Amino acid sequence: FKIKTLVLIMKKYLFLTTFLILINSCDASLKNKIFGETVKDTTLEPKSHYGKVSFLLTQIISRYHFSKPQIDDNFSLRIFENYLEALDNNRSYFLQSDIDEFEQYKFMFDDLIYATNLQPAYDIFKIYKKRVKERLNFVDSLLSMEQEFDYSIDEYYYPDRRKEPWAKTTNELNEIWRKRIKNEALNLKLAGKDWEETKKILKRRYDNFRKAVSEYNSEDVFSIYANAITEAADPHTSYLSPISSDNFKISMSLSLEGIGAQ
Repeated sequence: FKIKTLVLIMKKYLFLTTFLILINSCDASLKNKIFGETVKDTTLEPKSHYGKVSFLLTQIISRYHFSKPQIDDNFSLRIFENYLEALDNNRSYFLQSDIDEFEQYKFMFDDLIYATNLQPAYDIFKIYKKRVKERLNFVDSLLSMEQEFDYSIDEYYYPDRRKEPWAKTTNELNEIWRKRIKNEALNLKLAGKDWEETKKILKRRYDNFRKAVSEYNSEDVFSIYANAITEAADPHTSYLSPISSDNFKISMSLSLEGIGAQ
């Protein structure tokens, strides 16, 4: 009896997983036939069928995931926290005012899923992209200096900001990033690079980062959001392949700074 039950469960998971893979891997024309709609080629706007997929995904999680989570305000809060962590896990881009604005959604994602409404997730991402642009412009200004940083000043830089409060002002965030770039420049100096070489290396590194952010499209944003949903049920549960989400987190945090950048 136990073996038969296990086989039935495995068949259910295989069917459901295959169905989701087919939905998300088929081309636009087939999706159009499935959902009876025209799939618009927008960059950072949710395609209408994404709402249907997120609803189906949530139904599968609530019925077939071993934890059988309730899709309620607590589940919504976990989605909210997961999504912000995926975008800015080191609290280096968003301002406290942004987080205050996002707070209106933290208990709404369950209702938004049932309403097949993904707009708030995309609105948050747009603000994130705006903040990234601001940070990279500030980096450019630092790397345009003729004189290198003054390393004789007694100051401290804490690279791990996951438990730190969100910056309240742009000036506060500028100071965090000044120390960040100074720290990276110091590491290169200790590796034998002069200031001109350091500026070229760092500029190339952050230009690559700028390019990566600019290339994210609607499907990429949905993948990040969908992973925030699945991880709300269990940290080890991912939406199809976790590759795109993992690559996003790596590029966003620059935790592997310098690899492939030189």
